[in-house]
Amino acid sequence: MRSRPLLKERPDSRATVGLLLRQGVGDPLTGVPAGALAEAHTRLADLWPAAALSALRERLEEVPALAARLDLVESFLAALWGAPSRLSPEVAHALARFDQGTGVAQVAAECDWSHRHFAGRFREAVGLGPKTYCRVRRFGRVLDRLSACQPAQLADIAAAEGYADQAHMSREFRAFAGLSPGRYRRIAPRQPHHVPL
Repeated sequence: MRSRPLLKERPDSRATVGLLLRQGVGDPLTGVPAGALAEAHTRLADLWPAAALSALRERLEEVPALAARLDLVESFLAALWGAPSRLSPEVAHALARFDQGTGVAQVAAECDWSHRHFAGRFREAVGLGPKTYCRVRRFGRVLDRLSACQPAQLADIAAAEGYADQAHMSREFRAFAGLSPGRYRRIAPRQPHHVPL
């Protein structure tokens, strides 16, 4: 996970395939805890066997259809996947409670852990501290609202997502996306999480 924008140059127009992994899936696929990879851009070659990656790239170049490419990537991941790691019950509970809007202090208390211990365990499992994780999730909901067919006023989106005001949402948006909500809306990216600049 990351809480900052990643700017990536694409020197050619080749298609790319990205992965969005649920919490707890990364360890068996990467061999390292999520916290070790958070906030960083890690080359797949640093995590996975070079021969396997090379073979995957060759096969992806031979297949023009997106659905077939995704099937190839899925098969590759299934071959790499060992026994799936399990999130601790406390971290799984925290993820569910955060989705319900419960605050970090309340969730730490429900887990019967000190705030410090909870934050450390959560960061190791998920990649971000609990407060930052909740902020990133809220930002994702803002992206969804901005990408919706019926455009809403920015102040209404800010209020619906629990920001103090529109300026607060705009500051967070810039921190996470590297651009303002208004500029994002003018660009109108086809994929909410990928903005051509």
